[in-house]
Amino acid sequence: MFKLLEAAGALLSVPGELVELGKLLDKFYIPTRHVDAWSEGAPFEYFTRDDAEMALAAAGRILEFVEGVWRACIGSGRG
Repeated sequence: MFKLLEAAGALLSVPGELVELGKLLDKFYIPTRHVDAWSEGAPFEYFTRDDAEMALAAAGRILEFVEGVWRACIGSGRG
């Protein structure tokens, strides 16, 4: 997500807060999908409800931004 937001920054103004949220979400990607991300234990043993809520909130903020950009494009005839 971080690299995608960083690349989008070449085309439009992406708030630094969203770039940081993208970095946060990237940290969840590999370890939550691969059982061998840690030397022992399963991914569910390493993540808490707070982690999940934080990731969902971060994703929600990024989604709000993307939807706003999309709406602006539609309104301008570029979408």
